Amino acid sequence: MTPTLALLIILAVAVTVAVVSQKYNLSYTVALVIVGAALSIVKYKFFPEFDVGIHLSHELLFDVLLPILIFEAAFHLKFKPFFANLKWILNLAGTGLLIGIALCTALIFYGCAVFGIHISIGTALLISTIVSATDPVGVISLLRATQAPHKLAVLMEGESLLNDGLAVVLGTIVFILLGFDHHASLSVPWLVKFVLLEIGGSILLGGGIGFVISELMNESKDNLVLISFISIAAFGSFLIAEEIHSSGVLSCLTCGMVVGNMGAERNLSASSKLAVLAFLDYAAFAANSIIFLLIGLDLEIQQLPNDLGAILITWVAMLIARFFFVWQIDIWLPGMPKGYVPVIAWGGVRGGIAMVLALSIPQEFGFRDLAVHCIFGASLLTILIQSTTMKSVLGKYGLVKEKKQLQVIDVIKGKLSSLQSARYHLEKQFKLGAISDEVYNQFSQELAYEGQKIEKWKDKTESLRKQAEEEEARLIKKQLLEVRKENILSAASHGSLEQEIAEKLIAEIDEEIHHLNDH
Repeated sequence: MTPTLALLIILAVAVTVAVVSQKYNLSYTVALVIVGAALSIVKYKFFPEFDVGIHLSHELLFDVLLPILIFEAAFHLKFKPFFANLKWILNLAGTGLLIGIALCTALIFYGCAVFGIHISIGTALLISTIVSATDPVGVISLLRATQAPHKLAVLMEGESLLNDGLAVVLGTIVFILLGFDHHASLSVPWLVKFVLLEIGGSILLGGGIGFVISELMNESKDNLVLISFISIAAFGSFLIAEEIHSSGVLSCLTCGMVVGNMGAERNLSASSKLAVLAFLDYAAFAANSIIFLLIGLDLEIQQLPNDLGAILITWVAMLIARFFFVWQIDIWLPGMPKGYVPVIAWGGVRGGIAMVLALSIPQEFGFRDLAVHCIFGASLLTILIQSTTMKSVLGKYGLVKEKKQLQVIDVIKGKLSSLQSARYHLEKQFKLGAISDEVYNQFSQELAYEGQKIEKWKDKTESLRKQAEEEEARLIKKQLLEVRKENILSAASHGSLEQEIAEKLIAEIDEEIHHLNDH
């Protein structure tokens, strides 16, 4: 099978999975993982010699797919909230990352020893470093799906993006430490130079490219040209950084933030911004789909149970280490709202980056199969267990409004309506002389008492009612704007409205739609 045909089939499968997951209200990422696992089982059980024609190589991920995912995620991260929460983000992605790797390494090594699983300390360090990279796509899609508070979203998105870049840098150091890279040797001068170039050089390069692209975006109003600028920024910042031995992830991250805040916010009209966002959304959807489906096709999923004990130890070690360093940072830097610590700890979903770093472990490494299985297995558990229960965790700490909470409004309405009917019936029966004064007074008092309880309940849920009404009004207004937009497009296509006037009217409507999406 040719790579082009294989890619087309993969996209067709991805679209089918997306449609089915939307229809049955399933998480798209979870559905992708399940389908990828099913494809792996079918391929290796029934068609072991079949070659799909395309594989998730280091080059495909780092040269094509990862720049799209990193840039798209960074593009949405705004400077003001990011820098307002920078002390927490840097500690989570920096200090927390180092503490987490150290603690996770110890827990994996000694945990395996307790259960009689042979593993070297170097392998435990390698596994811990690779699984320290949380998946920005998984984290962001998780937060969007659960409608988490904005501050929480900024903390988790910022941490996920930064620790990806740092995890790749640390992964390179560990690879050298274990002798995988024969072209470099660890020394203090080399380490200082490496870190400065990997981190400092990457940020400067990405920021510079982002600034230039942002200025160029002001020179054109053509959506196709603007999307081309975005593509150049994403791939250019990543590939140039890799070419000069800097961090492509950090460079692309910085570039994406600069373009998203300077180029998009200052230089793009609402219509152009919507076009760029639609392009980035599709590109991220395609890239993420390709990663998970190719992982399923390249990995023998049925081999994972052979190392189930080590996988479970790795997953538990990851959770303990993450809970510990998030809790520790909250002690050092108090001020996180209630409930954020357990949610941030539980929300550390792993994904494509960790899995592809695992595949880049050399074949000659003695513990390669065990390391790959631990990384893949633990990453899959974070997706299948942590991501699917995240909404419940958020709801437990009152950080999202569950559907059940919003249904309280309807319950109150129903109770008030039934109470009024009961009062009317009681009054009618009393006037007809069907009940005595004593019975009438008794039930009048009971109904009055119940009415007071419902009114108190209603007062407590007033803010919730207003929130529900505001959200309903926002959605209806957006629908009406879409109807107006379709009418203008139809009129322009039939020639009853000049194209120039139609474009102007659509731009005004897009401005309103964009404003609604931001609130």
